Amino acid sequence: MDIIEKIKERADIVEIASNYTRLKKSGRRFVGLCPFHSEKTPSFTVDPEKGLYHCFGCGAGGDIFTLVMEKEGLDFPSALEFLAKKYNIVIPKRESSTKKIEDEIIEINQSAQIFFRNSLMGREGEIARKYIEKRGINGDWIDTLGIGYSPNQWDTLYKYLKNKGFNENIISLSGLCIKTERGFIDRFRGRVMFPIRNISGRIIGFGGRTISDENPKYLNSPETPVYKKRMGLFGIDLAKEEIKAKGFVILVEGYMDQISLFMNGFKNTVASLGTSLTEEQVSLLKKFTDKIFLFYDPDSAGITSTIRAIPIILSQDISLRIVSIPQGLDPDTFVREKGRNGLEEALSRALSPVEFLIKNYRINEKISSEERSRGIRSIIEILNGIREPILKRTYVKELSSLAGIEEDLIFRVLRKKESPETSSFIESITPAEKKVIYAIIKGKALSREIVSALRSLDLSDLGQKDLIEGLLEIIEEKGEISPSYIQEKFSREKQRIIYKTLLEEGGEMTVEEIREYIKAIKRLVLERKHKKLQEEIKKEERAGNRERLKELLLLKQKITQDIITLT
Repeated sequence: MDIIEKIKERADIVEIASNYTRLKKSGRRFVGLCPFHSEKTPSFTVDPEKGLYHCFGCGAGGDIFTLVMEKEGLDFPSALEFLAKKYNIVIPKRESSTKKIEDEIIEINQSAQIFFRNSLMGREGEIARKYIEKRGINGDWIDTLGIGYSPNQWDTLYKYLKNKGFNENIISLSGLCIKTERGFIDRFRGRVMFPIRNISGRIIGFGGRTISDENPKYLNSPETPVYKKRMGLFGIDLAKEEIKAKGFVILVEGYMDQISLFMNGFKNTVASLGTSLTEEQVSLLKKFTDKIFLFYDPDSAGITSTIRAIPIILSQDISLRIVSIPQGLDPDTFVREKGRNGLEEALSRALSPVEFLIKNYRINEKISSEERSRGIRSIIEILNGIREPILKRTYVKELSSLAGIEEDLIFRVLRKKESPETSSFIESITPAEKKVIYAIIKGKALSREIVSALRSLDLSDLGQKDLIEGLLEIIEEKGEISPSYIQEKFSREKQRIIYKTLLEEGGEMTVEEIREYIKAIKRLVLERKHKKLQEEIKKEERAGNRERLKELLLLKQKITQDIITLT
């Protein structure tokens, strides 16, 4: 029995969940107020037999590991350690080959950070030291942040790591060096290096800032077994406790923005690593706070990023304010020029999402009726993504007041948008898809047979194609489905679908049941192809294309026969 199964067997999910909300027995399950969103009527359900939880209000769901990760602000390995310690379970030092590779990459990253640090302090790092000094970072902060320098040479880091005894395949997997026809070369050359750490403070990757005119200006580590761009936040390891203490987080885009704010006393600041904000990053922040101050550049690119980030943040029912500063500045230069007091004032004047959107869509300026209508509809589209009813109503009132539109009209538009296809993922998954998702995860010994059967099908017409194919990929790569693999592979919404499916479907399955589930998916695939084919036949009939019509009718006959065979 592996460590995950051992913890699942011994740990009590009701006991753990009771640390975060009061639970009451209801039949074979327990119910209570959801610890992930505000509610008056209990919709949070815990099933001790299956070891799962699900909120029928906000959609949060998972097993004992995801519960601890979400509420304690931990990554999966840390959640594993948390539960193992609580239930006196010893974790083997080397749990799997995957864990071994991940540990080795972390070790390589640690060695690389020492190499970059020594390079910065050496003769070749003089130009980088001058750049860092110019940006206002002194020696103490260099040590605290672990800043270094990658020499402007082809393979000095590679040689250093090889001399340390690291395997070249693992060096390649780390993303620090690139294999070419002529051998390995360093990915980062002539750059100031910033270590990217996970929530536990382990170095999972690097960001490099050029000190010349080289493009790109910023270069990050590629995706690796330990570094997932969509899940990381620069500075989260140093900021997490301050975020809890202050009750809010300041979210910026770049390393230097985060570092400047951090050095000026705003230690509750993190950066989204220069990528578009993801729902996983917001979920990570939600473990520590329910209030975000979004502080991106005021130029057109920054405004576009802000508009993209707003619905992602609001969809997780987080209070949001948007910091506005004059054009020509960025968060880094602003705080260095205006100081702590200047930023405190900017925070106090931060705009609500509705205020920001009205300003940027120029709703109250002299624009055409069509432009005004488009802008207002865009704002309503964003508000539609808010699940928490009180927060949604607050923003509707604000939009009504600032834009001069009746609340009833806004709510009427919102209700039209809340169709079964968009308002709930319950409607976006068919019974056959739910059954086969359950079978893939719970099939265990038959998982390979399931993969083989489903790989022979064209799943393109299924609503949950990406989810099913993602689960198949995990089986093919890892041999089994575990909580950590689900977390790495899928968005929060997909994870919710998985755990809700596991909660609702039955217990152990027979071989016959699994094969019936596969048959049900085959039938669903064929029925959807049949429907599309029927639409194409009607189209060709109207066009009078006899040859094509004959082909389609023969194909329809074959699909119909295949459906009958499965019945």
